[in-house]
Amino acid sequence: MPKITGSAAQIPGDYFVKSFDQIAAVGVTDAIQVNGLANHTFQVTTADVDTNVIIRLEGSLDNSNWGNIAADGADETITTDGTTLFSRSNLPLEYVRVRFVSESGTTTPTVDVAYAGTR
Repeated sequence: MPKITGSAAQIPGDYFVKSFDQIAAVGVTDAIQVNGLANHTFQVTTADVDTNVIIRLEGSLDNSNWGNIAADGADETITTDGTTLFSRSNLPLEYVRVRFVSESGTTTPTVDVAYAGTR
């Protein structure tokens, strides 16, 4: 499969891989444009988790209005350090980002996110 880079033309079977900047406090990553890709995998690596970290995987069609892309609308709760994969399928989007919703405990956790998308 050809890898999409920048604004390269897409053909069926293309894939796109990108890393977000680290999130070290409640807030959101920059949005990345995924050009209508429909299958999304987020690789989330957390460190210094005390009790839990809650994140939300968000998508947008216009880079202005954002929604939770979980089928049930629930945020993701992470309770340990390590790497977790989250996948969403059959959901064409133009933009994706990750929101660090909250953390519980006395530490300052970090969240690193990498993204891969396919048609």
